[in-house]
Amino acid sequence: MQGLSRLLLLLVFICLNSVALGAAPDSRGLVILPPGSHDAGQVQRGQLVTRGYRIHNAGTEPVQITAMQFNVPGLKARVPSSVPPGEVVELTLEWDTRIHSGEFIGEALLQTSLADAEPLRVVLTGTVLSPIEFDPFPAFYVSQFEGAPSQQSIEVRINGEGALELQAGDLDNELGTLAVETLEPGRQYQVTFTGAPALPVGIHSGSAYLRTDDPERQRLRLEVNVKVKADLHPSAESVDLARLRPAALRANPEMLEFVTGTVTIESRYGKAAQLVASVDLDFLEVIAEAGDEDRRLGVELRPVLDKLKAGSYAGTLTVGFPEENAGALKLPVTVDVED
Repeated sequence: MQGLSRLLLLLVFICLNSVALGAAPDSRGLVILPPGSHDAGQVQRGQLVTRGYRIHNAGTEPVQITAMQFNVPGLKARVPSSVPPGEVVELTLEWDTRIHSGEFIGEALLQTSLADAEPLRVVLTGTVLSPIEFDPFPAFYVSQFEGAPSQQSIEVRINGEGALELQAGDLDNELGTLAVETLEPGRQYQVTFTGAPALPVGIHSGSAYLRTDDPERQRLRLEVNVKVKADLHPSAESVDLARLRPAALRANPEMLEFVTGTVTIESRYGKAAQLVASVDLDFLEVIAEAGDEDRRLGVELRPVLDKLKAGSYAGTLTVGFPEENAGALKLPVTVDVED
């Protein structure tokens, strides 16, 4: 019995001394209780999305929430400024979807009074559906050869509460034609633009319109861009080798391959390997190689080091089929050579 009494007294003594000296505080601090991330799913634009998160103070002292940061506009949060030890408080995250469209990842970071502690992080994700959604976007970008019309299609989805009927409307500048196919009545449509075959070589822009049965929004505008190419179409309208420094190239001849001028020629009828390329500047070497199933010719203009002389030069790169000189493509070439 005496041994047991002594043991009990020893335990009481240790406990009393721990209280007197102050027990080491629990340093775990604040934690986000699962789940720390919410997926709101699909929401209509303009809808206010609210989600709650639980914050637990796992420590032995009150912790202050000193600041909040958000990665995107439209987010705000409400949370008590202080979390008592052992308590759980609610953080409410609000997402105003009026300024968002498509997939969304929102993040809130909470700074606390805990020294050297990482910020608390909560995440809210979702997809914002516009009342009228264009896939991929409300515009057409069509590329075609002269006399050969090309087309592109987009989808229009109606996500609002009410259905909307769409019909093809006007087109600017006789750019082409517009056709509307109903995929789901009042809800989903495929809109196809076909470029006009009579459009001349060049870039043409304008607008196309869809008519609706909504008296408050009778037309929907679509941007139209048509690029009409000649039989031989270059990737650039000129070749500029900029400034050549012969002294530096002689010291580092391996740099010659990095000071070239390049352009790619697209051939409407293929046979790119039969194209002949030449330049009227004798200090430039022409290197040509066909690719893309013989539809494109890559042309490289490489300086010939021994022939470089100081001056500013303007020349012409000519590309064409040997038997069709009249249809050859001619591109300006510019280069400056230093002393």
